[in-house]
Amino acid sequence: MGGGQPGLPALRLVLPRLGRDLVRQPAAEGRRDPAEPAAADISALPDGSAWAAADNGVLRWDGRGWSKTPGLPEGAAWNDVLAVSANEVWASGTAPDGEPFVYRWDGGTWREVPAAPGHEELVRTGDGAMWAVRRSSYAGAQADLYRLVGDTWTLVDAPLPDDGRITDATSVPGAPSLWAVGATPNVPLVYTNV
Repeated sequence: MGGGQPGLPALRLVLPRLGRDLVRQPAAEGRRDPAEPAAADISALPDGSAWAAADNGVLRWDGRGWSKTPGLPEGAAWNDVLAVSANEVWASGTAPDGEPFVYRWDGGTWREVPAAPGHEELVRTGDGAMWAVRRSSYAGAQADLYRLVGDTWTLVDAPLPDDGRITDATSVPGAPSLWAVGATPNVPLVYTNV
């Protein structure tokens, strides 16, 4: 890959096909080759490992290569992955019947946990709280914020204007802070729980 901009490190491609080098070839009728996994989300850890939610499963990067993690449902659409540590990874997706699900990795096995109501982005704050953000890219669409309390996802009442929407959220490492952003047609919105 190119040398990047002065003062910035160059990027390198690390998501090749499983077991093969990535060779970009045009797919028939402009469609993507189904054998080529498409990643919807990625989450990396300080040790250099990473996890990706892909259309063929949840993939793990060990610093040398990607492998598909066993123990998860086949045929599901994986939307989001959140790596908290080597022993805590969360992944969400949609089953073939359209039902959302969430799985948690404990360092040895995946276990299904209560699913948030839709296709949300998962966020964990430094106090251990799990949040789910149903993002919206346009006004009028449902954009919700949930917090996992025990085994139940609880809707958080965010003071959104009628024409407002939440578009994303993030946490501050090591702190209980959650920051969410959104917009109305004319004004940006910023929320925090601190």
